[in-house]
Amino acid sequence: MTRRSTSTKASAVRFSKVKWKDADSALAFVEQAFADKLEYNRTFEAQATLNTAWYAGYQELLLRGNALTRAPNPHGRPRLIYNYIQPLLDGRLAKIGFDPVNFELLPATPDLQDADTARLGTRVLGYYQRRLQMADLVEENDRWAALTGESFVKVTWDPYAGEEIDALGESGLSQSEFKNVYGAEPELTEGDLCVAVVSSLNLFWGPRGVPYEKADWVLEVSERSRQYVAERYELSEAELDELGNDDEITIHRLSDVTAGGVLTHTVRDDDVCIVKELWVRPTAKLPKGWHTVVVGKFVPRNGPNPYDHRLPPHVRFRDVIVPGRERGMSVVDQLIGPQSDLNANMSQQVMIRHLMSNPKWAVRQGSLRNTDEIGDDPGEIIEYLGDKEPHLIQGAGLPNSCIATMQQTMRFMQDIAAQRDVSQARVPSGVRSGVAIRALQEADDARTAASSRRRREGWEQVGRLMIKTAAQFVREERMGRVLSDENRWEVFRFNGEMLYSNGRRGVSEYDVVVSTSGLPRSRIAATEQMQFLTQNGWLSPENPAHRRMVFRTLELGIAVDGGDSQAADRHRAQVENEMMGRGELAQVRSMDSDDAHLAEHEWYRKQEFFRELDPKLQLLFELHCEMHRMAMAEKAAKPQILMMQAIAKLQAKYGVLPPPAAGGAPPAKSEGRRANAAA
Repeated sequence: MTRRSTSTKASAVRFSKVKWKDADSALAFVEQAFADKLEYNRTFEAQATLNTAWYAGYQELLLRGNALTRAPNPHGRPRLIYNYIQPLLDGRLAKIGFDPVNFELLPATPDLQDADTARLGTRVLGYYQRRLQMADLVEENDRWAALTGESFVKVTWDPYAGEEIDALGESGLSQSEFKNVYGAEPELTEGDLCVAVVSSLNLFWGPRGVPYEKADWVLEVSERSRQYVAERYELSEAELDELGNDDEITIHRLSDVTAGGVLTHTVRDDDVCIVKELWVRPTAKLPKGWHTVVVGKFVPRNGPNPYDHRLPPHVRFRDVIVPGRERGMSVVDQLIGPQSDLNANMSQQVMIRHLMSNPKWAVRQGSLRNTDEIGDDPGEIIEYLGDKEPHLIQGAGLPNSCIATMQQTMRFMQDIAAQRDVSQARVPSGVRSGVAIRALQEADDARTAASSRRRREGWEQVGRLMIKTAAQFVREERMGRVLSDENRWEVFRFNGEMLYSNGRRGVSEYDVVVSTSGLPRSRIAATEQMQFLTQNGWLSPENPAHRRMVFRTLELGIAVDGGDSQAADRHRAQVENEMMGRGELAQVRSMDSDDAHLAEHEWYRKQEFFRELDPKLQLLFELHCEMHRMAMAEKAAKPQILMMQAIAKLQAKYGVLPPPAAGGAPPAKSEGRRANAAA
């Protein structure tokens, strides 16, 4: 770790002239990049803040320069807000987010071992999807991209995450010896993947005019507590106190948007520290890239990129692409104008209603004794002075053009957000055909097809970074569990070495795809498609796999197992797999379905990790499967044994075997029976 404190202000350094191994030179470049961010990123950040404010309903705020201010209202006129941006954007997000993010790792070569590695990698990605609750991350990322025009997902390895390990017991050292040898306390964690959504307001890259994907360097600015900085970067108390001597930095947060404007915070002598993290792409001089962390005037990290993929760990998602524009653009940028006109229209309607219910008076000067006596009661008698009575200025009714203008504005906003009436479960006037309605829905869906494609490609890049990072840092064997498409819990073991193609440490061979459902985006349309497939024989109600697929498609939840009589046996067999993986022999029960159990056990034994198990554990599985086969043979032979026992009893009792009765009649008496009866 490099730590360098400078007492003088760092001077600007060109990127090509930076001496990266010199902490002062790296610090100077980071500070210059941060100053450029505050200057050149100001317009984008102000527009993103305005979009968020209007989406949240604070539509009385205006952008003056690069600050949000409340619009003046000196006359106290009604200023109604009819927030139509929020439902339109929520509908757009629901449409884009209909396709779930399901990772699938493709094999690097046609080799069977690579196919097994790809299957294992797919399960590892599914395991981390569930462990990291990535469904929430996907939704948060979609909302950031829709509001600000772009968003970022960061994939890193967090050494402070994961399960705790007994490092002291494994090392064989005492606590003091362990600290002297390793420089840390023995309470350690095994580390784990960290996937987080990063605000687009926190990232800046250069040189200017270059898209993010081709940028030479990427700067991430974040606010961290002093405790976080002390633990992650091992700063002493004196160094933490020195952080308070930084120059004042004004921070604007989207969460601080209020009806009165934007609350600003000055970071100085507070529990919040500004952490600047710079990632440099590989160059001829830096073949592994570079990573520098600056906290105040300290440089706690300054060295090559710690990841084998050698790239900045951020993936960018964009909502609307404008050629020649470095940053993304949001549809909210276009919705603010018509939304403002809609609010003005609604406010004017309120003013007209007030004027009609409480009209104004036009009187001769000095004719009224007291203007405070004028109220809004019907039939009110008002005394006045002079020989001319006051008269009312009656308000005019609401013109039809006002309603027509409002409806036109709303249709215009629907066109911008690709959320017309048919997408909001409202049938357009004059449309009666179901085929026409479906065509209109597909037309709206096609408007978001490009955003959906970019979203899918972005998450594929996230999946590649996840599998590469796990392959590099997961050194010990771990156990994961995923739920398969057949509603089956699959338990597996993995480590980093098992995720490389043919055992080669070539992470560039990985390729991750995100599969889509390909189904209609409404449950009614999906039901119709399931009916169509069933009527044409492509789906069979008698097939349990087909039934489970239909239940899962229609989101019937717990009903997935309703039509599968062997679901309980499969679940029991999965529990037995876990037991025998721990060295416990599972017993065979008489009520078990041996066919279902054997199929589950055989599938488990065909997995790649099973060949790496202890031979004693493999013998347990073989013994358990043999017990199932013996039970099957016993069950198959049991009816015959019972029949033979019945025949033996009859022979012992009557001497001969009675012939079978025809038509369900009782068996005829034997000669011996008649002889005994005659006697």
